[in-house]
Amino acid sequence: MIGNDLTSMRTDSLSRSSSPLLGVPLLILITVVAFLPSLGGGLSNDDFIWIHGAWRATRQSWWAVALVPHPWWSQHFLRPLVQLTFFLDFAAAGLRPWAFHLTNILLHLINVWLVWRLALLRFSRQAAFLAALLFSFHPTHAWSVGWVAGRTQLLCATFFLLALHAHLGRRSLLAGAAFAAALLSNEAAIVFPLVAWAASRWLVEQPLQRRIFPTYAALLATYLALRATTTGLAYGMIGVDPTALRDSGSVANLWRSKITLLGEYLLAPLPIYGFRRSLIALSLLTLIVLRFARRRGIAAFAAAWLALSLVPYLGWYQLQPWYIYLPSAAGALFLVSAAFDPAARPGPAPSATWRTLLLAMWILASFVQLCRCGAVQDRSGRAHMDLLAALRRELPTPAQGSRLCFSGLEMLRLGADPTTRAPIFVFGLNEAVQLAYGDPSLAAAFADPLGQCTDDRPGAKILLAWKASTQTFVIK
Repeated sequence: MIGNDLTSMRTDSLSRSSSPLLGVPLLILITVVAFLPSLGGGLSNDDFIWIHGAWRATRQSWWAVALVPHPWWSQHFLRPLVQLTFFLDFAAAGLRPWAFHLTNILLHLINVWLVWRLALLRFSRQAAFLAALLFSFHPTHAWSVGWVAGRTQLLCATFFLLALHAHLGRRSLLAGAAFAAALLSNEAAIVFPLVAWAASRWLVEQPLQRRIFPTYAALLATYLALRATTTGLAYGMIGVDPTALRDSGSVANLWRSKITLLGEYLLAPLPIYGFRRSLIALSLLTLIVLRFARRRGIAAFAAAWLALSLVPYLGWYQLQPWYIYLPSAAGALFLVSAAFDPAARPGPAPSATWRTLLLAMWILASFVQLCRCGAVQDRSGRAHMDLLAALRRELPTPAQGSRLCFSGLEMLRLGADPTTRAPIFVFGLNEAVQLAYGDPSLAAAFADPLGQCTDDRPGAKILLAWKASTQTFVIK
């Protein structure tokens, strides 16, 4: 019976990784089917900024561009390894969106496999398969995987999970290298030393490797110093950003927004919308987590990982769905642990068949919502590409140094267009125009409400008005 196999846990965990790869081909196949439509999704918003950096690298020393971030990113982030992957994609396939999406899908497949391997440390193969599916189909992955710029989360998670496996396998050199790579992919990796401590204590229950933690501390200190040098901010997403407080007007509004979005994103596919529902749902989740975590084991580890992985994002003005990528891995482990780990489950157990059925329904609901959110993201990418194609048709060869001013795009930028229903060119318009024409001397800006060009820099000014009814640009 599948129920009996699901509840057969093994605490001699590190030897479990040598188990046959039962279910992995099916796991990969299902994940590929879920995300395959994103290959035709085009590019959107921040994608153009990242790819523009890769394009700059083909015109300069690639290593310098990889280490020196794009002027816009340099004010906020230090993610050179992400920029390096964009350079490799661009060098291999040029400005073909499917190539960038393919890399995202491959990174997600690696992460799903790493989560499956991590689950095998305490779960049976069938339970580990369910945990990997829960992670793979989390609805917020429509943005993490389907949006090219979501790669910052994917690459960080790859190195984060690899470092965690190396730490548990007592491979200190690999763990340190992977941790450093995770930091250089996304600042969310700063919590890794604490997650590694929790994994040693509760996941595999082995003696703590005290010698490796000074190495982690040294790597983290070096990263924060390097980040402070390049961006002017050592803390990045740690703590509450003062600019966020000024923008939101009050601390209460800031946290009300965070609680609302955290409930909606983290607990998807549950229909939790609005502050009150999110607050109630998160409060209940906290009580459940505390109840199960007291039993230690993998439930305690997953609960600690889930809480720690959310800390780096507390200082941002608005929580975004792609921030849930790593937390969703911890959430998947906790959910399966609460269902099938005898050490974590207090009281008499319901039927294993019912528990399996409930998890299957959760996975199916996640898959459906993932496809719906993915369709929105794909539609946004195609709308960006259609807009650039319309621009090229109306203005085939602008003179070098021209200043392109766009009007009539307000509804698109607000995401209020009835066809697209997603924000268009909130970021990346200037980079997209330069990429579309292959001319770094061009510049693009939005016209003022009166339709006048606000770009005072020297060069020929071309005012282009968007006609939504015909989906074309008109030169004024």
